[in-house]
Amino acid sequence: MLKLDDTVSKLHLLKPEHEQALNKLGIQTVRDLLYYFPRDWQDLSEIKKISDIRPAERINIRARVKQISSPGFPFRRVKITEALLEDDSGNVVAVWFNQPYIKNSLHTGKEYYFSGKGQLYQKRGRHTLQLAHPTFEMVKTETIHTAGIIPVYQLTEGITEKQIRYWIKQALEGLSDVTDLLPQKLRTKLGLVGHSAALQNLHFPQNEILLAQAKKRLTFEELFLFQLAFQLYKKTLKNLPSPPITFNNSLVSKFVESLPFKLTPSQRLAAWEILRDISRPHPMNRLLEGEVGSGKTVVAGLSMLEVASSGYQSVMLAPTEILALQHYETLKNLFAHTEIETALLTRSHKIGSLSKITSGHTKVIVGTHALLQEKVIFNNIGLLVVDEQHRFGVKQRAKLQNTSADAVPHLLSMTATPIPRTLALAFYGDLDISILRELPRGRKKTITKLVKPEGRDIAYKFIKQELKKGQQAYIVVPLVDPSPLDKSEGQKATTEEVKKLRTIFPEFTIGMLHGRLHGEEKKQIMDDFKSGKINILVSTTVIEVGVDVGNATIMVIENAERFGLAQLHQLRGRVGRSNLQSYCLLFAENAGETTRERLEAVVNSTDGFELAEIDLRLRGSGEILGTRQSGFIPFKIASLSDTKNIELAKKEAIALLENDDLKNYPDLAAKVSDISRQAHLE
Repeated sequence: MLKLDDTVSKLHLLKPEHEQALNKLGIQTVRDLLYYFPRDWQDLSEIKKISDIRPAERINIRARVKQISSPGFPFRRVKITEALLEDDSGNVVAVWFNQPYIKNSLHTGKEYYFSGKGQLYQKRGRHTLQLAHPTFEMVKTETIHTAGIIPVYQLTEGITEKQIRYWIKQALEGLSDVTDLLPQKLRTKLGLVGHSAALQNLHFPQNEILLAQAKKRLTFEELFLFQLAFQLYKKTLKNLPSPPITFNNSLVSKFVESLPFKLTPSQRLAAWEILRDISRPHPMNRLLEGEVGSGKTVVAGLSMLEVASSGYQSVMLAPTEILALQHYETLKNLFAHTEIETALLTRSHKIGSLSKITSGHTKVIVGTHALLQEKVIFNNIGLLVVDEQHRFGVKQRAKLQNTSADAVPHLLSMTATPIPRTLALAFYGDLDISILRELPRGRKKTITKLVKPEGRDIAYKFIKQELKKGQQAYIVVPLVDPSPLDKSEGQKATTEEVKKLRTIFPEFTIGMLHGRLHGEEKKQIMDDFKSGKINILVSTTVIEVGVDVGNATIMVIENAERFGLAQLHQLRGRVGRSNLQSYCLLFAENAGETTRERLEAVVNSTDGFELAEIDLRLRGSGEILGTRQSGFIPFKIASLSDTKNIELAKKEAIALLENDDLKNYPDLAAKVSDISRQAHLE
């Protein structure tokens, strides 16, 4: 009897080369194989007659093998196997190419189920119908390849569908070792089948009803475990001490009145929510979500002002040096009329004294992950602000936890990527969320156009007209240097794009920016662009966030079909940052129907939240969140668009924790702890 922790090498008919192929799929043990869920299912349960076979249509028949042969074939190196099949409605020839073992797998006189497509072929001047390379299985009490609802799996080179089904069928022998993590009373309440039954019927369901029950059970379980991990973390935070930051009404009012602009209603509400949270003696855990240019840094700066007035430090972490520099400049200007000292620490830049940071004199420190180096010693951190890397904030807060006290800093995560409601519910179950919806007054909506290849020359003329008015342009491409494959696929790269544009715009200065440049080079290029020395900046997506040049009014995005809607919206947000009319031109070389639908959505909407919902529907959660979540997306069957089940899972997770029942289920608690470690919640 196979055990769940046995390696796949113990499976029957599994060779070393098969084991290597399975390892590429992340499958090393019988347990891994058991939880390698189908990507789809084919309903082959309807059995038809040979007389029902039609060209190009898939069909399932039950037939006897009358004759097997291996006739010659006019082309070299191609071996053909034929079997004459019959039932009471007639006969047909089944044919397989380059599968000589078929001859030894079929036996004349025996009955089999065959599943394949009808195909017309010409023989002796006439067209004859045959069954092209069908799968088959001997008629018996149980089938796993034909005559039922058949699972379809994601494969890799060296493995066939029949092989992986055969091995998974063996893996199901280990079901007796599977632990059902869900409490019985919860299963009864929600009408969920047992875990073992769900696994059995997910891989090899006898009918659609059993398959639906299996999906329902396993979907809820995935969402429930995930919500338990985050709700438990949220509950744990409430029991940890954090420095209560005293609300100073006169200080806040004076600061707001000194701003050269008026805060939007959303900014006022978000600031109030944050200031309320940090006044409490337990850690704030809030996500500040706002449209591009909605003023998140100002809201964060207001919070830092309060933290500094209470004698604590604030640390802001940014994912790139460009964004860190932008935040530093913004905060330095915000605090220009105060006594708050601001420092910047990145790999390439150090503005401020380490000794002043250690002594606590410097109250606001901005930087990249260079801040996490051991040589940087902080005095008393009250607030940690993490920009554009929300899930990482948990891990970084632990590293920056005060060594002089047991208190942990308050955490404010920020993102300019609008998050669909379902994703926020599922992935940010531990976070309170504030949303900035309005843009500052006086800004015009950016006009967005989809440019077809034949419209490129007209677009270049328009860009030239705008540049002659004194405006500037970004041209974003996906690559730094193209490979031969990239070139064949029409992908643009900075190096070649600069060469081309210098011939099109010879009277203008063109600069180049990408991630391979050193920090000082990036800063110099951005300084030259801000000062107007560079008219056109060709860049990769390093300018996606944090770059603010009011005179830049044109955004050209090459190979727009290769970017997600959220990223296109982010890039578009680099223009439209002043009272000047701005434009975003989407160049798409290969736009199919789905791609065109996505790009038209960007053209027709400037609402990032609406675009995020469309992106979720068209591309799925993995595409949207994969890189931003440390690659941690634990769902194999659950969908992040399944609002009903997400809300149900959250409700039941909160109920279980409120009753302190988790301790009564050690296996469930252990699994939740494992998920917490993967999500950096421990």
